[in-house]
Amino acid sequence: MTIDYFNSMRHYQEVLDPSAYFLTAWVPDGETMRQKGIIADLVRAPDCLDNRIFEFALLKTNHKIIDGYYKVAEIMLGVTNYLLDLYP
Repeated sequence: MTIDYFNSMRHYQEVLDPSAYFLTAWVPDGETMRQKGIIADLVRAPDCLDNRIFEFALLKTNHKIIDGYYKVAEIMLGVTNYLLDLYP
């Protein structure tokens, strides 16, 4: 479930927060990060309503995982990923 959750987080980042989307743990200096568009560690992520809704859904899903409600979390991740796939 944890792997599925983090895959969904990356899916969200890829679709709605590309500045935070990267697959390797590489933290260059600030100037290089800005040049490559990896700015999530330097500035806040996008703040539109869509971002807030998806981040809230992912946060609540994480709480379900922590509390042991795995089936509920699985359903929530499925819905979240489905909606991300529909996102333009």
